[in-house]
Amino acid sequence: MAGLELALTGKKVLIIEAKDRTGGRIYTINNEETPIELGAEFVHGDLEQTRGLLKKANAELFELKGDIWRKEGTELHNSDFIEDYSLLQKKFKELDHDIPVKEFFEQYLNDQRDEELRKSLKNYVEGYYAADISFASTFALRDELQNSSDRQYRIEQGYETLIAYFQKEIIEKGCSVVLSSPVKEIRWQNEMVEAITETKTYRAKKCLVTVSLGVLQAGVIRFSPALPVHQKAAKALGFGPVVKVILLFRNAFWKNKTLTKEKNLSNMGFLFSEEDIPTWWTAYPKETAMITGWLGGPNAAKLKSSSSEEILDVALQSLSKIFEVTQSFLTNELIEHYYYNWMADPYTLGAYSFETVDSAQHKQFLKQPVDNTIFFAGEGLHEGPEIGTVEAALNSGREMAHKVVASF
Repeated sequence: MAGLELALTGKKVLIIEAKDRTGGRIYTINNEETPIELGAEFVHGDLEQTRGLLKKANAELFELKGDIWRKEGTELHNSDFIEDYSLLQKKFKELDHDIPVKEFFEQYLNDQRDEELRKSLKNYVEGYYAADISFASTFALRDELQNSSDRQYRIEQGYETLIAYFQKEIIEKGCSVVLSSPVKEIRWQNEMVEAITETKTYRAKKCLVTVSLGVLQAGVIRFSPALPVHQKAAKALGFGPVVKVILLFRNAFWKNKTLTKEKNLSNMGFLFSEEDIPTWWTAYPKETAMITGWLGGPNAAKLKSSSSEEILDVALQSLSKIFEVTQSFLTNELIEHYYYNWMADPYTLGAYSFETVDSAQHKQFLKQPVDNTIFFAGEGLHEGPEIGTVEAALNSGREMAHKVVASF
């Protein structure tokens, strides 16, 4: 997004990409049956930037439908994303200053009767936000739940359509893209930057850094002169791990009533459980025997060093317990599987951002140009309920590209 905005002003632009592909945390694998989204998958509401660009890319959206199910104990039952939401709203109104979600539990949801609400809210924060409740902002959770759209979409052709559109547009505008070139060091002085890779040094007047917060926090890229205050600000922001598993079966076994104690799961959209991989969703309303497993937050971090086989085993064990079928049955039904462990990726070191208490001041600091030469952008620096989304990345890229242009 930033590259396109800069190229449109006639600037000479070079994009240096660490990976051997463009897209970053958008990662679509084309399967004969349906696009496999190992990264970003949903369009969260009627978002202006995302929808407008997808339209230009001739991508089609379809709205998510489907029932929400929850497995508790031995029972499958219909559910909402968060149980007892009316009680939660009352508790939010009692809060006069922001605190971490964990403290909110301890101070406002500490009754025995609040146990189910605490459990579903913890799963929501860790799953949906990939967040640690010890740091996640309660105000941000409140605002997102009260203001976000109930409408969710998927892209018929996959999110890769958006990346392909960007790549075509920026190259046509004269922008260059270099792949498989991790930047090791950025040397800079006023209006002079050197981006140094293992094999080459690139020079420019300005540098816009759009790496993930995980990479900024870890100090993977060395700045000369150093920017310790910027790294400290990045570390004060939330960035969560995610493990995503996509399983393709011969048949959508969850629609078989004999396996669900006569419950009708044929329209299942989401399924929540208490298993190691707790969250699952189907491609409904599309008719396909694909189901996606999702593990976010601190529990995902525990699988950082796990192999593909180990992650598949955890996924099948979880489904085995949810549907009370043998793991060998699932293995025999399995045709293909895909997974991505975003925390283990050295060029992301996590999946996406979440709001922490007082994060606004740190974002504002990181959004200020360093000597009119170094600029930072990314979904983690966006301010608003869209944090952690493609929309946030698009808005941030556009905003900071305009700041770069204004700095000349």
